[in-house]
Amino acid sequence: MRSHLRLLTLALAATIAGLAYTPSQASYFADDDEVTKAIKKLAEAVGSGKISSDDAKAVAKKAGLEDVMAVFKIKEKGGIGVGAGAVGKDGIEATIQGISGTKKELDKDLIKKGSADWAKLADVTRAVAEVTTHYDSKYKDDKSKKPEPKKWNGYNDEMKKSAEALAKAAKASDGPAIVKAAKAINDACVNCHADFRN
Repeated sequence: MRSHLRLLTLALAATIAGLAYTPSQASYFADDDEVTKAIKKLAEAVGSGKISSDDAKAVAKKAGLEDVMAVFKIKEKGGIGVGAGAVGKDGIEATIQGISGTKKELDKDLIKKGSADWAKLADVTRAVAEVTTHYDSKYKDDKSKKPEPKKWNGYNDEMKKSAEALAKAAKASDGPAIVKAAKAINDACVNCHADFRN
């Protein structure tokens, strides 16, 4: 009887804690899978050259930044994943970091194995950048404590440009260009997070 009472008390406490949690910008999608589906759909549009700013804006209106950025996580933690092209753990961020952190030229077999997945990874990255552009006045710079849309969009533009370069390099199986583009994406992410993380 005591163990049932204890379990009931724990369940009630967890429920109350769950009700008390209010993220800063909650998603209006029913669940994270809908955000992932929306980003994948945008990525397909990027890949076919038919990306619509209106579609990206619609995702930004419905989803919080944290939900959108979650697609970069490793697959086992809810991210989209990379597949055979994963370098290290199967996740977009982990793969970009793995490629950009290489000190030598990429192995030809790895390029052959990963190029198609890296092109898709680049399309997802570009899709995320298209969405995150629409958050430019919502987040404050950590130093100035005010929104800085020009700086925010500068990082977004670098992410878009670098993602396009990665897609092109991956399709051409150009190892040095793949590494250069991955480093540029990683730098854009790290610099943006340094200014807007908090």
